[in-house]
Amino acid sequence: MTSRNAAGFVVALAAAGLTSAACAKPTRHTSKVEIRQTELFGDESATPKLMDLDLLFVECPGAQRKIVRGDEKFASCAKKYKAGDTLTAEIQLTWRADRGSYRGDVVKVGDCERKIDPRDDASYDIVQTCTDVVVNGVVTGVRCDRGRTPDLVAKCPWFRRK
Repeated sequence: MTSRNAAGFVVALAAAGLTSAACAKPTRHTSKVEIRQTELFGDESATPKLMDLDLLFVECPGAQRKIVRGDEKFASCAKKYKAGDTLTAEIQLTWRADRGSYRGDVVKVGDCERKIDPRDDASYDIVQTCTDVVVNGVVTGVRCDRGRTPDLVAKCPWFRRK
């Protein structure tokens, strides 16, 4: 290997390292959410074991939602919230090298901390932006784009995937 090729290889390796290091650092974001639905699992009067929240991100374009499941500690705290409540949520955006994409996890709703479980398959996103279809001045239907548009990612970066 010539010294020029070796130098190019070292620069490329360093750039790859910086890129992966930049991707690896989690970032935190806050947003207003409206609770659309709550679901407690276990004994509601004592200590529920789990809780699901359907969250609508009111500051994001379209109707962006996350369904999140929290453990026993989260459920005990969040059971005070009801459908229609508007709260502040904290979201952590993390690069998942094993999946080759970003993952946005809700880590706090109101004053309730939510522990991230990397094996959680019950929490998911519903991403869509719907507009009326107008023909001759009359609304004839609706068109929903279920992609993560540049406008959405710019305003709400925790919905980013790539």
